[in-house]
Amino acid sequence: PDTSNVKTLGDLREAFTELKEKHKLKIGVCTTDDHEPTTDMLKMQGVADLVDVVIGGDDKHAAPKPSPEQIQYLCKQVEVDPKDVIMIGDTNTDMQMGKAAGVFLNIGIMHGASSVKDLEVNADVLVPSFEKMMCLMRKLCSS
Repeated sequence: PDTSNVKTLGDLREAFTELKEKHKLKIGVCTTDDHEPTTDMLKMQGVADLVDVVIGGDDKHAAPKPSPEQIQYLCKQVEVDPKDVIMIGDTNTDMQMGKAAGVFLNIGIMHGASSVKDLEVNADVLVPSFEKMMCLMRKLCSS
């Protein structure tokens, strides 16, 4: 895929490495984008090896967002209870999915696809940046 217009909000490699190695978290990616281009993009970003499971919009084993099925599928693959999951997303649909799945915490990142007004409806916490999201994750993992 063409990555010329791809802009990440932060250093994904550093963040994913910290979350996996230091905090022993599992990482799942759930997207409305198709599976193969998502996997290709994760490889190009240098983080595919740190992601435990990916589910894309074209995967047929779970209903699309905001259904809880995608999170339930991810959880089954990595043997984690949804109530132990932290959902991080940038759309209200992400937050709806997390809420429907009964995740521990829905974190809405305000630099994404949705407005604050849309995100705040179903997010438990709103963070203004990738860096603040990582600060919150560090605090959650150390408590």
